[in-house]
Amino acid sequence: MAAHYREIISGYSKFKKSPNKNMIIAIPFFLHETYLSSAETNRLLIEKPAVTTRKGIEILKNKCVYVGHILRFFETTEFVRDLLNETQAVVYEIDIKRYTNKKKKDWWYKCNNFLFWYEVIHSIDLIDYVFPIKNFEWREKRLNINNGLLIGVKSGFVVNGVKGRLNHFMESSYEENKFTLKTSIGNIEIINYERVYVNGKLEVNLNFEEEFNKALREQVKSFVFKTPKLERISWENLEHIYEIMLEFQ
Repeated sequence: MAAHYREIISGYSKFKKSPNKNMIIAIPFFLHETYLSSAETNRLLIEKPAVTTRKGIEILKNKCVYVGHILRFFETTEFVRDLLNETQAVVYEIDIKRYTNKKKKDWWYKCNNFLFWYEVIHSIDLIDYVFPIKNFEWREKRLNINNGLLIGVKSGFVVNGVKGRLNHFMESSYEENKFTLKTSIGNIEIINYERVYVNGKLEVNLNFEEEFNKALREQVKSFVFKTPKLERISWENLEHIYEIMLEFQ
């Protein structure tokens, strides 16, 4: 990820010449709090801050931080957000399923409660963008452990009065991300962040790699040049969720 950021930033001379001390943190999650503590900057972008302590959250509060998953800049999520707004659809249920079979990394276990926070960073952040979270509460958190290794996570939550489920299966034979909303206009599904189905009909079909590169550039551009899209990654959007997570763990 750091390499992607370096490539993009190299093309922005304004960023390099800015009198402000701008910083983008793109390092392993377990190092986030250390770097946040030592960062001497008045502007900071950290896409998915893995802060799992009160100290970490206080650091985020006291810095000019911009956070928010890159999915906030994907056309697929923007399509779903616009569809919900235009139709005034009522959301009845949220179901998030992730199937992966990635090699486990040692540093995953150095970050306290990592898997739980990892899922929230990815999935709850996405929910907040698609339809802004006003009220949020956790109902369940269950880690699946096999021979001392974390191989999955299951969470239950309520967003704006709507029940949601989140399951990450980490020993799957295939990889898929499936985000489903049951609404008053039917089922809306985002598959692998590149396709959107509405009641089974394909409405958006994009290439993930192309969408990823475009979204990352848009994220950096909004941070460097303070475009209107900068509000998408304001810390205030997710501060209350981090507070709730801290109480729940």
